[in-house]
Amino acid sequence: MTHWKEGIATARPMSAGERDGWLANGKAALVAELVRAGRDPDRARVRVEARYEEWFPAGRPAEGHQVYVVEHDNTGVATFWLGPHPERPVDPTIAWLYDIEVNASVRGRGIGRHTLALAEDAARARGAVSLELNVFAANQAARALYRAAGYVEIAVTLAKPLNSRSDMAELTKRLQEAVRVRDRAHLDAAVSDGMIWVTPSADNRRGKREWIDASCSLDWDWFEIEVMREVDLGSTRVVECWINQQYRPKPEAVGEAPPPPIAAAGVVCDVWSVEDGEWRLVARHPQRAPD
Repeated sequence: MTHWKEGIATARPMSAGERDGWLANGKAALVAELVRAGRDPDRARVRVEARYEEWFPAGRPAEGHQVYVVEHDNTGVATFWLGPHPERPVDPTIAWLYDIEVNASVRGRGIGRHTLALAEDAARARGAVSLELNVFAANQAARALYRAAGYVEIAVTLAKPLNSRSDMAELTKRLQEAVRVRDRAHLDAAVSDGMIWVTPSADNRRGKREWIDASCSLDWDWFEIEVMREVDLGSTRVVECWINQQYRPKPEAVGEAPPPPIAAAGVVCDVWSVEDGEWRLVARHPQRAPD
């Protein structure tokens, strides 16, 4: 079996037994990236399934496509996927890097750089004289890796949200509905990775993950939302909402009857900002109404 070597790591074609799990993870990751970029979740899933069926009919790589496993000390540490250029599939001089993934446990050790070099070697072995790829704008780590390796941007897609005040209210309503049904994919896409969850604590380090986990831990019955005020700062909006809500607390002990639903109301001050052409929640300051 052919192996391409680069420093501490080698690459080999992925076996059929390894491919099923890789395909499932790859589909889920691409859907998440599309949703994070502002695509509708259902449409994103349909699009990804259609494309993967084209690239991997019946789970097998289409002609010209090959997935590789990168190994270090006989342990898989990364994968990459090469194929023909999606717009010029009959041009053998251009290879396309469809995906590159480094295991979370070994990130930060230079494996990504080695994996990219191995992908370039594999592309050369196929007769390609150039390697091209797409990367989402939000993936700053990947973009930095490619720039450091000598890749240059050929085309950049730009987008601008054209939301009105009523649209900001709709964004908030969709956010709360995602909380109610525990739609973590929507919440992950709608909330900035740098989100601040403002709480009355001297040592407040809670952010996106803590807010999503806490919000999805309750059984919400309903929300009623009214936008009271909005400050338009261009690419940033400060939105003050009055929210009525009801949730069902969990029993304190196994076997106990569930407590009655709890209704609450209060003001929520949200800060939304444009990231990668989409509005994302960057801060939330809830304040419960006095009893």
